[in-house]
Amino acid sequence: MAQVKFSTIAPCSAACLALLIVAAAPAPTDLRPDPDACQLLSNLDLEPLLFAGTGGVLDSWSNYPAAGMSTCRWEARPKGRSADAPPRFATLSFYHLADRQTAQGQLDRQPHSGDTGASTAMTSGGDDALIRSSALVIVARHDADLAVIDARGAELSNPGQLEARYLLDALALKAAGATVNSPPWVAPGTTAKWVSLDERASALNPDIGWQPPANPSASASPLTDLLLHLTLLILRHGFFMLFAGIFGPIAVGVILTRTNGSVRSQPNRIALGLPVVAALVANLVFGTALANRLLHRFGTVAAATVTGSYATSTQYNSHDVVGYHVMLRGSDGRTAATSFEDDDFNVYPPHNATSYPGPGDVFTVRYLPGFSSDFTILSDDNSPWAQARRCRSLTDAVTQAAQRSVFSLAAEDHVAWQMASRSAAAAGCAISG
Repeated sequence: MAQVKFSTIAPCSAACLALLIVAAAPAPTDLRPDPDACQLLSNLDLEPLLFAGTGGVLDSWSNYPAAGMSTCRWEARPKGRSADAPPRFATLSFYHLADRQTAQGQLDRQPHSGDTGASTAMTSGGDDALIRSSALVIVARHDADLAVIDARGAELSNPGQLEARYLLDALALKAAGATVNSPPWVAPGTTAKWVSLDERASALNPDIGWQPPANPSASASPLTDLLLHLTLLILRHGFFMLFAGIFGPIAVGVILTRTNGSVRSQPNRIALGLPVVAALVANLVFGTALANRLLHRFGTVAAATVTGSYATSTQYNSHDVVGYHVMLRGSDGRTAATSFEDDDFNVYPPHNATSYPGPGDVFTVRYLPGFSSDFTILSDDNSPWAQARRCRSLTDAVTQAAQRSVFSLAAEDHVAWQMASRSAAAAGCAISG
């Protein structure tokens, strides 16, 4: 059980805590590298704190201000918020000290809030401790490591709520390295509301455990994976292949001319090159669609979720390309980390206006087990994301039909409204009104 200590000293900011710890603590005695603070908590851990079930885009920045210290800042842009709304944010400061006694001494020196209530976040070991510097700033110790969670930018409506207190304490303890138990009000094997500390399940995202039907027809082998991977490289890099196919022979011709003199003795060279250029242009136009079809035909089925996003330096049609981190999970339970960018158009079947899953969405992919970066997203199956995508279209049609019917009062518009409602209900979509 975790040992929790409190007193009645005035609260201090996380920045103040950082200065106190860095100034007073001796250097660590071992030579292990400082961990990346952004990797100490997963996106699923931060979901209830920064998104409250809405989903959205999460960015993070890590830093190493001093020896034995690393920090992370997370910024979240929940779905449904206006583009100019300030992001929600939280910070983590992690300290690796010389030994347990030094770490406990630093914890004892930190300012405490007047909150004397016991923490409900219990750990598997008996040598963990935490204090609340304020309702939204928590300091936890595990062995010789300290972690400070500052959630003042998370916009919690009631940080004194039991679930919120548990979440903040549990995040600090987990970041410090402790193994946190489920809260006492939750039955074993279930997940608490507002709590997501296990990457195998999310309280606010029950779709995380969804798995598509196995694909027994996929008979991939390392050799076929390699051949398909090389083919996909050609199909998905049409611009590069066209550039190389045109300017490569020109460069070779220039070199041959300089070394062998005139090359006019080969008048058929241009005629032979025209079909090659035509094939490269066709690859540029149809290569991505063909690549998705090959993956859909030969790829292995897996569940996937977007775990975060990242900025790129690429622009496509005046759009700043965004990348997404993805975790794949096969039917055998094995996982693989990969990514895609929103100019890859890796969605099957293809659509004129391609839409992609966002952070927290769960969907189906077909991928090459030997090359996890080669995958296509299925938009027409029964995955949670595909179903939600279909329902958005169907419920939009219901809303439009209802508005037409109410405005026109025509019998045919009323019938169209009823038919749209039946279609949405048959697809399992919730409709209102």
